[in-house]
Amino acid sequence: MSYSFLIVEDEIMTSQFIKGVLENNEYKVVDTVESSSEARIVLKNKKVDFILLDINISGTEDGLQFAKKLVRSKINIIFITGYSQKDILQEAMLVNPCGFLIKPFGEQELIATILVAISMVKKQSLNSYNSLDYDNKNIANGFVLRNGKKIELSRQEARCLGYCIANANKIITHDDLSQHIWEVDNVSGVKIRELICRIRNKIPDINIISIYGKGYKLEKDINIRQ
Repeated sequence: MSYSFLIVEDEIMTSQFIKGVLENNEYKVVDTVESSSEARIVLKNKKVDFILLDINISGTEDGLQFAKKLVRSKINIIFITGYSQKDILQEAMLVNPCGFLIKPFGEQELIATILVAISMVKKQSLNSYNSLDYDNKNIANGFVLRNGKKIELSRQEARCLGYCIANANKIITHDDLSQHIWEVDNVSGVKIRELICRIRNKIPDINIISIYGKGYKLEKDINIRQ
């Protein structure tokens, strides 16, 4: 799986170092920005799995203030900081970050932190799936159950989710989705992205990932009832 990263760091050399290391290790860097206001624009328009966030960024709010406002969005945060004071780190822990990078750090420390963060997110995702009921009969009838609560799906959402489950852990192309959901060949990529986004918004725990230049993949490790 290729995860996407947003780097929020106002030290250009540090930002470019992180970007280079991530890309050399085949991770997708969505963007590099210097402030929370710039980060919000990116988050509004692009899918981001992890934010590498400097606690001491410039602007109207620092990294901690920004991170506290992201808690409900369930975006995974890795803090970058030049501070090692106990009180600052304790405050940062309140937003449940996936990790910390204390400056100065090197490539090995950066990659190790990334791998630990990804491992944590995978475990959390698996636990979340256990609360989702993917009964195919329910999906065919236009809903799924999450913690016993019914989540209604449109006809296209149900067809898309059912197809993704049937092809779980496989890459599904835009053409595949176009044919299965709309039964035509020329559905626009924008229309497909909007459909996937609606499903992600209705079922935040679902792990439909974007495969750059190819399509989508539902990653799961659960048994689906037929």
